Amino acid sequence: MIEPTRTKRGPFSVVLIVLIMIFPFLFIGPGVWLLVQSAVGTRVEARVDDCSLQVTGRTYAEYCTGTWTIDGHVVHGNVDGVSSSDEGHTVSATVRGDTAYSTSLVLPLILIGLGLPFLILPYRAVRTRRRRRQAEKAQPT
Repeated sequence: MIEPTRTKRGPFSVVLIVLIMIFPFLFIGPGVWLLVQSAVGTRVEARVDDCSLQVTGRTYAEYCTGTWTIDGHVVHGNVDGVSSSDEGHTVSATVRGDTAYSTSLVLPLILIGLGLPFLILPYRAVRTRRRRRQAEKAQPT
């Protein structure tokens, strides 16, 4: 009887496997975090005053500031979840600390929607490995 042989994985293979296992959570985690931020906190109407684009190498990020009123006090701070197209407009937001988080569900749902299909890869990998081990144990010696 021929015995199955196991191949050793190189460091590149191990890194690739780890990345595939982590990849979906790089989308789902921030999406869930944004959903929580938009649901928890003091509800306000925030006026988006100014947005600036910060470019670092190949990446860029847009940071927006705005004003809102809490208990009769006008607060100026960061507004997350908005873009330069919202400048001069008022958006619904929740406030935690000195940051207002837009209650828009577009970005969180896009992130979660992108991450969920990639959960299939780790699931299938674990299922295949489990079946392979069961088959190896079931073979008579």
